[in-house]
Parts: sequence; C-alpha cells; structure tokens
Amino acid sequence: YDIDSNCKKHSPIRADVYVDMARLFWEQKKYIKAIECYQKALPIYKRNYGYINRKAAVCCEKMARCMCCVEEYKQAARYGEKAVELYRAIYGDVYENLEKCYENLSFIYSMIGDMDKAVYYAGKKKDMERALEEYDVFHLEFK
Repeated sequence: YDIDSNCKKHSPIRADVYVDMARLFWEQKKYIKAIECYQKALPIYKRNYGYINRKAAVCCEKMARCMCCVEEYKQAARYGEKAVELYRAIYGDVYENLEKCYENLSFIYSMIGDMDKAVYYAGKKKDMERALEEYDVFHLEFK
C-alpha cells in the first residue's frame, strides 16, 4: 500500500495507517521502523485534533515502549512523560493507561540510573492500582 500517494498529507486516516503500521512493526520486533511510524503520526494527530488528544497520548506511550526496546532511554522518558501529561489532561488522575505509563517510566528511570524517579513512578503505579481497584468496586456497588 502506497500511503504517500493514497492519503492526503495531513489526513487523520494517514496517521491511523502509520499507527497500524507501527503496531505491525512492533509485533515483528522492528522497533526503529515502529518509532518512525509513530513519529509520522504524532504531528498529524496534533494538527487535526489539537495538542491534547487521546491518539497523540497513545502514540507517545507506544513510542516510549519502542524506545526502551532499542535502549533509547532518555527519549523514552521524554515520550513517557508526555503520555502521562496528555492522559491526565484528558482523563484526570485515574486512568488505566496511566498505570502502564508509570510502570514503564519506573523501568526507564531505573535504566537511566535515576533511582529517585524510578521509585517515584513505582509508587505512582501502586497508587494507580489502588485507585483503579476502588473505582471498580465503587462502580460494581452501584450497578
């Protein structure tokens, strides 16, 4: 499929195709190619949906994971932090993807050697686990 000739340059469909391609590259363990696809999708999502949007948050989260796989930990931290910022702006402080981001950031900072931040994010992950459990219990009680 020739994405360049079949999709408009700034079309959200083009960005969705890049993300789909990134997922395929991830499954094939072709992390650099996956990162390239997420990097192409991200500005298109921002242009079409504004700076704060779910699709951009997902791109940042997934890009951070890919960057871990190629040991680009400082870049991974940057995108992981951005994912947290976007998810919190969209969903508030309790959202299941935040738990994954906190876990990933804890790992990233441990690999960088910043144990204070690694411990901080490990704590945030535990807090999120408890918050999500409380959220589930609360909603089950009122069904």
